[in-house]
Amino acid sequence: MVVARGMAMNRSIARHVIAFVFAPLIPVLIYVWISFGTEAFFPFIYIAVAVAYGLTVVIAVPAYLVLLAKGKLGLLPVIVVSGTVFFVIFLAINLISYASYEALQIGSTALVVDSEITLNGYLKAGFNSAVVALLASIGGMLFWFIAIKDWFFTD
Repeated sequence: MVVARGMAMNRSIARHVIAFVFAPLIPVLIYVWISFGTEAFFPFIYIAVAVAYGLTVVIAVPAYLVLLAKGKLGLLPVIVVSGTVFFVIFLAINLISYASYEALQIGSTALVVDSEITLNGYLKAGFNSAVVALLASIGGMLFWFIAIKDWFFTD
């Protein structure tokens, strides 16, 4: 019985490692493809993957450990936490970035005027952050299906 238990533990660890390796990739590939298209995909994918794994180590692993300690590793908590955390982080990054400009305009839409973020700027930052949050939620869902639900590793 000890051998079977040890094998199950090794299998569980392997599932979690595989989940932390693959879950960040799909959202990053989607984000780079949407943002830069197929023409500029390869120059940006290397940077995006490095950032994704950095964020996974700094944010996703501690969030996972908190959820694990609280016994809340259901699908909904994983999706909500991953989406919310990345929404807040990217909203802050966008707003800090916009605040550094004296004027910023995309097409005919002014995002910053006289060093003040406009309503359009807040809406654009919110929309960009919502897209990243959606992708992070997809990554969280993928993680859950690989590591917790064990759908991809059946006997």
